[in-house]
Amino acid sequence: MAHSVMSTYRSIWMLVGAQPNEQYLDAAQRDIVTLIRKQADALIQNLYILNDDYENKMSEYLDFQWVERSKMLRRIDHDETVLSQGVKESPNKAEGEKRIRVELDRIRNTRDDNFIRKPHWYSPLGLESIASSIGLKMEYDFMVNFGHGSVHSSPLAVVGGASMRGPLVHIASIRHVMRFAKVVTHKFDLQIHSEAREVMESLWEQL
Repeated sequence: MAHSVMSTYRSIWMLVGAQPNEQYLDAAQRDIVTLIRKQADALIQNLYILNDDYENKMSEYLDFQWVERSKMLRRIDHDETVLSQGVKESPNKAEGEKRIRVELDRIRNTRDDNFIRKPHWYSPLGLESIASSIGLKMEYDFMVNFGHGSVHSSPLAVVGGASMRGPLVHIASIRHVMRFAKVVTHKFDLQIHSEAREVMESLWEQL
């Protein structure tokens, strides 16, 4: 999940750095806001896991991928699109299905029956609730919630444009990375060069 926070940061700066003119950047704002929303979502889940009960939450997060894989497989089996047909004809399909069944059996034997029926690994809590529990309600409201329009092409986002523009999206992305770095550094007592640590501490004070 750390990779998700950092890779999104790099993607945002690639989009910004590739701009040949203001018209291009204006058109790219909705895509950039979509990335910011993704990054905020990853940040909230990361910091929720690290906040407490780290090993159990991380285990739930990793196990839930098999629930998602199982749901994807059922959709593919009942779908007739070109993409699903390609998966059905894959020589790796049988082996993949077997691995999914093994992992789901393990999960059924070690977790509550409701686990495989949950919509998200953190259910019954919602993303807004876990954000509030770790002091990231503002990030949810302004980065995740406001970013829904750009992700789902709402009328407001399409007609009115992105919910965040210009320097704001860059600042938001940097804040996400710095906040994540702060928590991880303190959580695992990472050893950082004294001069770099001094710079980072001064930045963290602004968060």
